[in-house]
Amino acid sequence: MKQDFFRALPAVVALSLGLAGCGPSGTPPVPPSAPATSGVPVTSVTSTTAVNSARPGLDRTLSAWQAADVAVAMEGFLAADWVARPLFPSNSVLSLSEGQFQALSAGDREARSGEMLRQVDGLKRLAAAVLQTGREAAARGETAQARKCFTAVQQCGTALDHPESLKLVQMVGSSLRKVADAELARLAK
Repeated sequence: MKQDFFRALPAVVALSLGLAGCGPSGTPPVPPSAPATSGVPVTSVTSTTAVNSARPGLDRTLSAWQAADVAVAMEGFLAADWVARPLFPSNSVLSLSEGQFQALSAGDREARSGEMLRQVDGLKRLAAAVLQTGREAAARGETAQARKCFTAVQQCGTALDHPESLKLVQMVGSSLRKVADAELARLAK
């Protein structure tokens, strides 16, 4: 039964990826009690140094997102070094490879699955907010800002879709990269 859960998990995630980027009105979902991202001047945030000084970089960015500090989280996302490793802190389930995750006991895998899904959901929601900011910038004719947003999501997707990542993380990365590629292609027209 538990093994069936882990076999079905990728299919469930794949089905949910199409809906992860938008809330009911087509706007990106935000964490509870977070301010809306619309109109957030992403480039005017002055706490980039604080976001970038933490290693790994995504840890501080995701923490800011979870704390509903949208501007800091988005600035950290845009400024992240997506090539640097590790992407996630060593105590995060997302830092595990698929082999390491499968090597956990069944009970540990089950316990960490909820943590994994919560962290992946937060990352998807943050990426969706960055995509939406890029779309809004494009609609205002701010092509450079839109390109910056879409390129950051594209780089994030590439970083997540790494052979040493969990399969779920790879799937999210592949999906993000495809969406960002489509947005960048639309900008080029």
